[in-house]
Amino acid sequence: MTHRFPSFQAARLSTARKLSSGRAALALASLLAVFLLAQPSRAFPGVFAGKGQARRISNATQVVLLQKGDRTVVSVWTDYEGPLDRFAIVLPVPSDVKLTDVRTLKRDPIDHLDEITAPRFHEFWEKDPCEPGEAEQEWERDLTVKDSASNFLAGGMPDLSGGTKLPPELLLELTPEFKDGEYSFKLFPKLQSLEAYLRGRGMALPPGADAALAQYEGRNMQMLVADVATSKVELAGARRALLSPIRFATRLPYTLPSTLGLLSAGGPQELLVYVLHPTDRFEAANYPNVFPPTNVNVDPSVKERLGDFYAGIHDALLAKDPKSVLVEYAWPTVKLCGEPCPNAPLKIHELLSLGSDVLEADVPESEKNPKPAEITDVEREQMKGADRETRTRLDEQRREVARRQALLARNSFVVTRLHHRYDAKKGLPQDLEVRSAAPVKGGIGVPVGPNAELPGAVEPAKENRLQVRYSTAYPSKRVVQCEAPQRWRWGIPPASYRGLRKTWTARDLAYKKRDRFALSEVVKSAVPALGIAAAPAAPDEAQAPAKAAEAKPAEESKSGCAIAGAGSGGTSTGTRSWLGAGALVALGLWLRRRAPRAQS
Repeated sequence: MTHRFPSFQAARLSTARKLSSGRAALALASLLAVFLLAQPSRAFPGVFAGKGQARRISNATQVVLLQKGDRTVVSVWTDYEGPLDRFAIVLPVPSDVKLTDVRTLKRDPIDHLDEITAPRFHEFWEKDPCEPGEAEQEWERDLTVKDSASNFLAGGMPDLSGGTKLPPELLLELTPEFKDGEYSFKLFPKLQSLEAYLRGRGMALPPGADAALAQYEGRNMQMLVADVATSKVELAGARRALLSPIRFATRLPYTLPSTLGLLSAGGPQELLVYVLHPTDRFEAANYPNVFPPTNVNVDPSVKERLGDFYAGIHDALLAKDPKSVLVEYAWPTVKLCGEPCPNAPLKIHELLSLGSDVLEADVPESEKNPKPAEITDVEREQMKGADRETRTRLDEQRREVARRQALLARNSFVVTRLHHRYDAKKGLPQDLEVRSAAPVKGGIGVPVGPNAELPGAVEPAKENRLQVRYSTAYPSKRVVQCEAPQRWRWGIPPASYRGLRKTWTARDLAYKKRDRFALSEVVKSAVPALGIAAAPAAPDEAQAPAKAAEAKPAEESKSGCAIAGAGSGGTSTGTRSWLGAGALVALGLWLRRRAPRAQS
């Protein structure tokens, strides 16, 4: 058993013991809640200001850096626990940031980015040995938008006269997802004016924050204050709020203030950094970079608890090097988002939300409105038989397709995911810096052989194709009834499979049970980084049908249950059957004798 659960006997409590332990459990839960709420913020690249001395904390932060040329668009998304009265977020930002550069995003684009870049679990199934052809793979399915007449240019119907096929570019949503009303923003070049503003609103910085912010003021950074309208915030409990991401743009070099929250001791925090760049993968510049184990065969029990499992792997890696930054993903947006992809790839309106709309301001009009492609013979015939209004509409459609194709071509990025977990004692003594790095590949491919082996190395490559993937393989259970079976072709599940077809991902890692799994019990591959040796190799069953025929018992019931002969080694099936029958008869006689006593 791989899960570390209490034994059944230990869980058997009488009704009286359950009632007496209820108050103790309630008290323990209250103390635990107080402890959790007392943990300070460490991953958050900013500070919370509020009324009184109540502690305001953040357990996990995600930061998106969309870079192109000298432009960097930064999106910061953090969680919040604490009093839900008046409070504000203070972020150090470069000196060229203007209020017009600051926007509030919806959570969806970053949530989608987290999902498609997270470590994933995938199941491979052996193809029927008697069925010809190569095995199909889940990632060979088309997840892109299909042709449809809906959602065309904000709801207008396109011209489909003559049975023409609508270009897919015309179906794309091009509006960034912003949110209004949750924050009111102000910029303060000087820390002194910031403190005066907070005092005037009955708020104050936490102890020690003024000295920490002074260091960023010395780097010619200003303070962005986001006053939170608590009535507009979505709540997740009595003291927890689901804040929206804050986005700003700059042309100056930006270093993530990852150590700003290190104001007091406390538990570890999660930091996820996504870098989107037109051509390059990124890595940590001032800390060791580590590729987590990938293409690892694991027990199927891992899939529905993948976050717990991966959190345990992360802790094992951090035990070896507490300052290591995990490079978990590097993949171009135009080549889906993995093998398999947990969801549809990033859409153009999500890229625009994360900062591509800012980049569009630098694009010349000639590139925004390119000349349409030459008209085809089919289109020319349609034009001849159409009236003036229809010809005008078809011509505008061709120009719109050209504009959208150019927009898509300009917004191709390589997405990198960096992950670290740290606290005041272990982790990042300096702010995290990132730099471009050479492309790599890892965590991809199709299993081979009876053990469903996959390459676990991360290697240099011409194109970035890196993912953290864990998998389980299921051999075929079909009875081989052909002369030349083809074994070990791994791919999609058979048509008879009725289970859930999805890709499990490791998310919300700040809240996982990190010791749920004993890694040595559920990891089936050799993982030297974790000190785990390979499991015993499965026998080569290429001749499995022939061997099965040789080993077939002399007699077999119609139900398929074999009857072993008296000469077989060990206790025969027949002997075990007689012993079992005798035990059942004895049990029946004993119960019959006890029945009158029970009635009396």
